[in-house]
Amino acid sequence: MKDVLKVVYNDDSISFWNLSINESKLRCYDSDLTIENVDTQSLESIRYCINNSEAIKYDNLILKQAVDIIDISNSAKYYPRIFRPCQKKPHSFYNSLQQFDLSLLGNEKPINKEHLVKSLLQLSILVERLSSIFKTVYPHETNLECYGFEIRNLLILSCTELESQFRGILNSNGYKIKKGGDLGSKDYVKLNSVLKLREYSIGLADYPSIESQPFKGWDSHAPTKSLEWQSGYNSVKHDNLINFKSGTLKSAIEATSACFIILVAQFGLEVVLNSLESKTFFNVKLLPSWSKEEFYFTSLFNKAWVRKNVEF
Repeated sequence: MKDVLKVVYNDDSISFWNLSINESKLRCYDSDLTIENVDTQSLESIRYCINNSEAIKYDNLILKQAVDIIDISNSAKYYPRIFRPCQKKPHSFYNSLQQFDLSLLGNEKPINKEHLVKSLLQLSILVERLSSIFKTVYPHETNLECYGFEIRNLLILSCTELESQFRGILNSNGYKIKKGGDLGSKDYVKLNSVLKLREYSIGLADYPSIESQPFKGWDSHAPTKSLEWQSGYNSVKHDNLINFKSGTLKSAIEATSACFIILVAQFGLEVVLNSLESKTFFNVKLLPSWSKEEFYFTSLFNKAWVRKNVEF
């Protein structure tokens, strides 16, 4: 039996906590409190205190709420190739038991370094091509509808890379398709919500007038046509002679920016910027917002990370 932790609520009500045998559930005993869902920071604080003798002195821990049984078995579990902010385990698990400490956020989940390196190299190639195009066609709003062979080629290459990334993420999470079927935009669009792609806003550092949200408006009912750059890619890919004008500079910029976003959505902004040679090319205007319930939590028992698949 693990140590029992006494918790004082509002200085008068008392509850007693311990861990179940399999250490996956916290249990509350002899509580005078109304049973309600407890916030994650309090649960993790209680669990930490129970398993660290030096922390048992926090027997006057103040809780806003308490529960009888809460499943916290998702600790140290992660979705492969999907970034979430990660709550680290500091020396003092919470600087304040009343507030979630944002300074403790980081990214400690396992990363496939080979995949990261290859993806960053491909992105660097796309950035080089886009920078070369800018030497001829200046990226200004009056030029965004320009088109040409190099612009078309970059659009196709960027979108092909994106499709490869989408497939890899879906396959890594055990995504199932019908027998004899193939992955397509109707499948890729399911990652929009999971990765919060629509919330990213990206600018170009040297060209402040250029800013885009490549995945904004991506609609599952029209997964190809709802994105202008994706629609343009399909048009020039299937019939370049007739649809040559569809491969615009605007679409090429948005597709290349989307390649940057999909890496950030897998590895986190800090990891990508620290590894990318052209660190100053993209200017991140807006990142997704995450609730505490969506964070990854490192194990308080130094257990290894365990993969789990997203349920699409």
